[in-house]
Amino acid sequence: MSDTQSILQSHYQDTSRLDARRRLHAKYSTNTHGFFTWVFERLHLAPTCQVLEVGCGSGDLWLENRHRLPAGWTAILADLSVGMLTAAHRQLRPNGHTFRFVVQDAQALPFADGCFDAVIANHMLYHVPNRPAAYAEFCRVLKPSGTLYAATNSRSAMRGVGRTRPAFPPYPRGGTRGLSPDE
Repeated sequence: MSDTQSILQSHYQDTSRLDARRRLHAKYSTNTHGFFTWVFERLHLAPTCQVLEVGCGSGDLWLENRHRLPAGWTAILADLSVGMLTAAHRQLRPNGHTFRFVVQDAQALPFADGCFDAVIANHMLYHVPNRPAAYAEFCRVLKPSGTLYAATNSRSAMRGVGRTRPAFPPYPRGGTRGLSPDE
């Protein structure tokens, strides 16, 4: 089994683990504005455009901004996880905007060259085994005037967590462990 398949089966079969991480961020984040609101406000797109979100998860970007979606936007939501797309479809279906859902790997997008005004890739790039291949695909499917909107964690994003709790013991199933407060 590949690392990608293992991650899909253990973490993204459904939304439970993603929801748990989002609850932690909501509880402890210093951002009072909300991540998905913040992202949406940075989408500088025409009232009529083609948007692809890769690694859409359960569709929360669109759900949290449903009242702000221009009628002229065509949004295609892609994820490698059927479970995530099922959840996205279930929560977005009743919201009045038409979305298309595609099970797809970011490294091999099934779209024509230059067909999107924007590609959105939030907090998913660290799961992509061959990021240069995904970047090449993003560039290929973007129009010459298109924009990639991507957000990911920095190396220091969780640094404060290590200072607020004691060191984790070694992980019992293998070679990973938590950071000590001094790392």
